[in-house]
Amino acid sequence: DGEYSFYFATSTEFEPKLYKFSVNNYDDLLDIDIQALIESDEISKFESDERLVLICTHGTYDSCCGKYGVKIFNEIKDDSRISVWHTTHVGAHRFSANLVMLPEGIYYGRVNYNNIDELISSHLNQEIYLDCFRGRTCYTMTSQVSDYFLRDKINKKGIYDIAWEFERDRYSYTSVEFHVESESLTYSVNSMVLNNALDIPASCGDTKLKKIDQFYFYSLVPYTPKEKEA
Repeated sequence: DGEYSFYFATSTEFEPKLYKFSVNNYDDLLDIDIQALIESDEISKFESDERLVLICTHGTYDSCCGKYGVKIFNEIKDDSRISVWHTTHVGAHRFSANLVMLPEGIYYGRVNYNNIDELISSHLNQEIYLDCFRGRTCYTMTSQVSDYFLRDKINKKGIYDIAWEFERDRYSYTSVEFHVESESLTYSVNSMVLNNALDIPASCGDTKLKKIDQFYFYSLVPYTPKEKEA
């Protein structure tokens, strides 16, 4: 094994993969041709079953991430079930501590001492911990929040319980549809964005407020595929 580890993840909806490469120095990274490895299927030789937890600890970008992220890193760094890494900014520092779980590509926010153990155990059991769930990296923002809304309403926590079908902008709202195989149902989650609807602190130490958009969900419509065809 080399001195350094380099990871490459494909966080697809149903077949996420993690690949691990060992290198002796940073220059060795130039010799790794990811595209060529994928095209020749040689990349399968580097597949890893590790479960990576990336914790944003980028305190120079935002003090919240340094304040809360480092604490969570120290809390779980010795957990033998996972591989825990510092990472730079992953967005929305107001939710810190922020985690990204790989290879599944799942964002979690507002992680603290009281929920981190349950969150990790849920994730290793292939379940989403909804209290801290920020979304999946394979979805757009609208699909991310629709995914959360649907899971919360129908109590589906398994990572692979629901399948994204499409996102479509309508006249005044956006429709995102997910299929739930266990129920033989498809759900249409319909929402609109209220621009600059909320005033919140941009960071944990800020007194100045920042305007952000808010998603408003006004309907959840279940139907069978046959009903749509009719």
